[in-house]
Amino acid sequence: MTPRLRVSSPSAVHARSATEADDAIRRVLESGHWVGGPVLSSAEAALAAVLGMRHGVGASSGTSALQLTLHALGVGPGDEVIVPAVSFVSTATAVARTGARPVVVDVTPGLPLLDPGAVAAGLSPRTKAVVSVALFGNRPPPPALPAGVWLVEDAAQAVGSTHLTGDECARTASFYPTKVLPAAGDGGLVATNDPELADRVRAMGWHGRQADRTFASVAGTIPGNDRLDAIQAAVLQARLPDLVPRVAHRRRLLARYRARVPEVVLAHDPESNV
Repeated sequence: MTPRLRVSSPSAVHARSATEADDAIRRVLESGHWVGGPVLSSAEAALAAVLGMRHGVGASSGTSALQLTLHALGVGPGDEVIVPAVSFVSTATAVARTGARPVVVDVTPGLPLLDPGAVAAGLSPRTKAVVSVALFGNRPPPPALPAGVWLVEDAAQAVGSTHLTGDECARTASFYPTKVLPAAGDGGLVATNDPELADRVRAMGWHGRQADRTFASVAGTIPGNDRLDAIQAAVLQARLPDLVPRVAHRRRLLARYRARVPEVVLAHDPESNV
């Protein structure tokens, strides 16, 4: 029987799918496919579907996923990327690590989500992309962007939401232990409907590896090693069946908060993961 969910500590999360996760880890170790392999490919496809996209590329963290995406889109020195004023620091630092300049714009009054009007005011001829952040599972409305400006969603806090559709060129996720769907350590994912972008992201995270096993720069950038390892992929796939029940539990807890202390609960999207 699945243990009853009482707290959200990593050990409690593990207890809910311990047998499945332990078996998945053992199969990876016995297979010898510790880097890459069929388990990673299967998990990438399953996780991309959860994020509402057709293609998934594992990354070593949510921060790496965002940085890989920006690099693969050709963002670099001299470019600007718009980010919201309310987010974790990695949203801006991922931009800065590409050599581009993060342009911080305001959020909507009373709701800490990217303000489309502020985005419009922050656009410049140097703007290459906008990073929209889903905060506490809630998503801002998509801004109107000119041709040639990419929209990327930082969905680190939105895995398990049921409204992950839209016009984003890519969506990035984090599987840090405190997230709704946690790895047994760290991990991330880039999800996209563009197979060419997925290929570039994959090459960016694997030293620029090409199909013929040569290695090259990608989108004008020197690649590195930012892969999701097979054991983390196996753990994530083993925990996927528990994602819907966990989201339902979080929504029940939020309903209790809203009923008892409504004045301290922000506006909420009922399709978010809380």
